[in-house]
Amino acid sequence: PEREQTLANLYLQVDRNPAMLRDTSAFSEQAPQIREMVLYGLQQLAVTDGNQALTLLEEYNTAHAFSTEERLSLRRYAAQRLLLQGHIVETEAMLQKSPELTSETLVSWILRDALKKQDWPRVEMWLALLPAEVRDTERWQYWHARALTEKGTAEALAEARTLQETLARIRSFYGFMAADQLGIDYELADQPILVTQEQMDALLDIPAIERAHELYFVGEEPNARNEWQHATADMTEAQIIASGKLADSWGWHRTGIQAMIRVSYWDDLQLRFPLAHADAFRDTANELSLSPHLLFAVARQESAFMHDVRSSAGALGLMQLMPATAQETATRAGMRVSNQDLLTPEINIALGSRYLSQLLRDFNGNRILAAAAYNAGPNRVRQWLRQSSDAPVPLDVWIETIPFAETRNYVQNILAYSVIYGYRMGESVEMLTADEAAAEF
Repeated sequence: PEREQTLANLYLQVDRNPAMLRDTSAFSEQAPQIREMVLYGLQQLAVTDGNQALTLLEEYNTAHAFSTEERLSLRRYAAQRLLLQGHIVETEAMLQKSPELTSETLVSWILRDALKKQDWPRVEMWLALLPAEVRDTERWQYWHARALTEKGTAEALAEARTLQETLARIRSFYGFMAADQLGIDYELADQPILVTQEQMDALLDIPAIERAHELYFVGEEPNARNEWQHATADMTEAQIIASGKLADSWGWHRTGIQAMIRVSYWDDLQLRFPLAHADAFRDTANELSLSPHLLFAVARQESAFMHDVRSSAGALGLMQLMPATAQETATRAGMRVSNQDLLTPEINIALGSRYLSQLLRDFNGNRILAAAAYNAGPNRVRQWLRQSSDAPVPLDVWIETIPFAETRNYVQNILAYSVIYGYRMGESVEMLTADEAAAEF
């Protein structure tokens, strides 16, 4: 029909050029299709011009009477886009005027901007506006303590210490940071789950477990995983735990790690942080003068020791090497490798460790920058350093304000896992060296 065709053409025009909504007379007809078109167009317009989208929302509301939920959704989205467009002050004013627009995402972005500028009163103010369940997480409790420490009054320092003492009882990046600030030992809270040999042997009576066992030991791991998933799908919690111990005893470490995730048990460090391929990691660490704890931490974060894993981006093996990076690293080392070779643990460890060693040289031995570069690429890290060069910030602030959430969490995990692997190897390891702790970027 002619009207439907006209509306469809208009919808396409709005999609291509949402700025045409500025001519409000062209979209004043009170019809459901026009109303839907306007809402869609305003959201598209907000991507490039949040202020204009908000202004037009109020103008169109007279004709189309948007619901409270529709207006709230669009206003919140426009606020997010305003932040991304660099309108920090305007967004903050909007949220203070309309608290219903606040969300964890918006406030977190504002908090990271305040941290980057080391505006500690502003950090305190926006922390108070986070939802309580978010404000009470380790991340924001750490920054609350930091803001109070910067405040410097006796009352603020006492409150900061209380927060730090609570955090320091947690085995995590923020817990270890708090422990360092208090000058106390890390809390590792290692509590292995006891599983008897009889419990593990009983699992081998399950045909699918026995098939998985045989397939694993002849190198048919994809088929072994299928059998294992089928066998464990309806297991009790006690059986899942026993299955994790059993798999770990075979050297099938990622399966053991996944079992602990399924039952949400985090304190068996032998199972969660195995010393897999220990000889290869130690030998390579000695050859390259690297910390074995760091190498273990990277492999644990990258693949959880699944040697044949292939990421959606194309990264391969234990240390998740991109083929081009692996080939370049191999050439420098005088090695010839195929992509299939990267699924061999010893080869992947040798090349991944050499690439990490190169990144450490590129970033003057700084593990934080090298870890960020391993995840996001060295060029991005150099770009972030250039952006902060005019106003360098402390190490913890720099990590917290890494633009990519994945890289932020990656760096924090590498540092924390290095401590845990030090413990697993019977050594006491500081999360940060003195130089790293004092660094500003």
